[in-house]
Amino acid sequence: MRVCNRALKAAGVDRAAAIIVLVNNWHRSVRIIREAKRLNPAIHVIASLRDDAHLGELAQAGAAHVFPENYAAGLGLGAQALMTLGMSADDATDRIRAMRAQLSPDLQIVPR
Repeated sequence: MRVCNRALKAAGVDRAAAIIVLVNNWHRSVRIIREAKRLNPAIHVIASLRDDAHLGELAQAGAAHVFPENYAAGLGLGAQALMTLGMSADDATDRIRAMRAQLSPDLQIVPR
């Protein structure tokens, strides 16, 4: 934890508005998120993880938005396909948001 604390302090997390956590180990992600929130309770945390197996742990640690890589990639490709077929970007985004909410209601939806 000391290394995490020093790295976050060196990065200025105490005065940052947001942090993006992209670590392939969900245990480490949770530790980073908790430490970032301890140093700056107002910080917005956006995190990614491989799949949705540990989504709840990241959300409980303080992540406001969690993007499982498998969902993010698939939904991003789906949005591109809809736009390629003539759907407007706004309509494609709305459709993807609805699909994402249906796939996993625990996922936080990115605000517009």
